[in-house]
Amino acid sequence: YVKAPAAWEAIATNGSTVAPVKVAVIDTGASLSHFDLANVVDRSQSVEVVHGEEKDLASWTTKPLRGDGYVNGSTGVEEFASHGTHVSGVIAAEAGNGGILGVASGGPTACANNLVDLVVIDSFSKKTRDPRTGAWVANGTVYDIVYSLEYARDAGCKVVNMSLGFDVYNEELAHYFEELCSELTDNNDMLIVAAAGNSGVDQKSIPASCDSVIGVISLTHRAHESSGRNSISSAAWMTGDVTRSSFSNYGAWCDLSAPGESIYSTLLRNGSSDTYGYMDGTSMACPVVAAVASMVRAASPQLSARETREVLCETAVDLTDVRGKDDQSGWGAVDAEAALEEVLSPPASSQPPVAQPDPQVPDQPIMKPAPTTPEQPAAKPAPQTPERPATTSRGWVVVAGTWRYVGNDGAYATGWIKVKGTWYYLHENGDMATGWLKIGKTWYYLKGSGAMATGWLKLGKTWYFMNGSGAMATGWYRAGKTWYYSNGSGAMQANRWIGNYYVKSSGAMATSQWIGRYHVNASGKWDETR
Repeated sequence: YVKAPAAWEAIATNGSTVAPVKVAVIDTGASLSHFDLANVVDRSQSVEVVHGEEKDLASWTTKPLRGDGYVNGSTGVEEFASHGTHVSGVIAAEAGNGGILGVASGGPTACANNLVDLVVIDSFSKKTRDPRTGAWVANGTVYDIVYSLEYARDAGCKVVNMSLGFDVYNEELAHYFEELCSELTDNNDMLIVAAAGNSGVDQKSIPASCDSVIGVISLTHRAHESSGRNSISSAAWMTGDVTRSSFSNYGAWCDLSAPGESIYSTLLRNGSSDTYGYMDGTSMACPVVAAVASMVRAASPQLSARETREVLCETAVDLTDVRGKDDQSGWGAVDAEAALEEVLSPPASSQPPVAQPDPQVPDQPIMKPAPTTPEQPAAKPAPQTPERPATTSRGWVVVAGTWRYVGNDGAYATGWIKVKGTWYYLHENGDMATGWLKIGKTWYYLKGSGAMATGWLKLGKTWYFMNGSGAMATGWYRAGKTWYYSNGSGAMQANRWIGNYYVKSSGAMATSQWIGRYHVNASGKWDETR
C-alpha cells in the first residue's frame, strides 16, 4: 500500500552509492536471535536502559542489549510484549533470507539490507502488572525516554521511531518535550516519528503532538481488518478500501497516516520463541513512516530532518475530501515511491523563468485591516565561486554529494537553467539549490530534486501557491476558476474573513452562501447580515 518495492527499485537504480542511515527504535528492545533481526540490529550500539535515581538523569546507565523483555538489568525476560521486536521487523526485517521484508529492507534489489543501521534502545527500564491479566508488562518513565533520546542523539541517529506515548496529556510535560524534540530536530538533525495513540479519540499524545515530531495515524484496509475490530463498520469515511483505524487517535495535531491494523511482523513469543504474528496499533503504523523517512535520508543525505519531513508530507496521498491536511489522516498516507521519486529524480542556455502577468484581483477588502505580515522564509547564503569541473562529462554530475550541471563550455553552470522543460537554480559555486530561494524581491521554492515548484505546494502544515513563473503568490490570486488568499509569507489562508470576503477550509473564496450570520454574493463579497 505504501509502495515500498518501487522505492527500493528507485534507490537501487539511482547509480550512486547509498550509505545506511542510523535509525533508533526506542522501545522494549528486540530479539537478537530472531531469524529476521539477528543480522539487522546493530549490536555495537544497541542498549538496554538501566533505571537510575529519580530526577537525576546522570545516574541512568546502559548495558548492551540482550533482547526483548529484560527489565532494568534483570537476569531474565520478565515481560512478554514483544513490542520492540515487532516494530523493528516492520522497519528492517532482513531481505533475501526467506523471511519477511522490512519496509526499509531494500527487498531483492542491490540495496538490500544497506539502507538502515538499526540501533535498538530498550527504554522501558521498569515493569508493572497489567490490572486486567496480572501479567508483567513493560513500563517506563519520562527519564527513561529523555535518556534514550539523548543516547540516540549521541549515537548519531538521523531517524528515531517512538511507538510510544504517555498515558496522560500534561501541558508542562508537553512543553518540555516540545523544546527537547525541537532542539534535537534543529540542532542535531534528528527526524522523530511517534505514534498518535490508541484511544480512538481526538486526544493529543506526547511526543506525537510536538510540532517537530511526525505524529502518525493508523489506517485499516477492508481486506485486513482484525477480528473483533470495527474499523470498517464504524468508519466515518472510506477512500477505496481504506479508512482510519477505529482505535487510532486523530486530530489536527497529527501529520501522516500508514497501515497499522493487522500488521504481520517479527515476534518473540513468551520471551523465548522467535516467530511471526499480527499486531494492531499506531505503534505499527509509526515504523512504516520511520522506514520511509529512513529511505529518503539514505537516498538524499543532504536533506535536513525538516526537509525530509516536508518531502513525506508533500508526497503523501490525500485520503479525505479535505484538500491537504485534515484531522482524520493528517497530510494523507505515506507514499514511499513518490517520496523517493521526489528526491531521486535527477535534475530531469540559461535564462530565468519568464514572469507571468498577475491575475485580476477582486475589489480590495475594506471591512477589516489586513493581518500583520509574518517574516519571509530565510534565504540561504550563496556559496563561493566554483572551481573548474574535474570531469569531461556534460550534464548533471554529483560533487561531494551535491548536484551540479556541467555546460557545453565545460564549466559548472550557475543561475537559472532549464533542463528537459524544468527550471533549476544553481548557486555561484554550481551547487543545485533546494528549498526556499529569494531572488530580488521574489521567493521561489526548489524541491528536493532541485525542480522549481509551480502550482500548489504543501510544506509541513502550510499550503503555498507558486505561479507559472515559480514566484510565490501573496494577496488575492486565482487558481483555475477559484480565488484564494495568501498572507505576506505566502501561507494560504483558510476559515477566516479577509476583509469583506471569506475563505473556506479548502482556502477557496466563498460565493453565494451564508457564513454564519453573513451572506456573500456571487463575487464573494459580504452583502447581507441576518
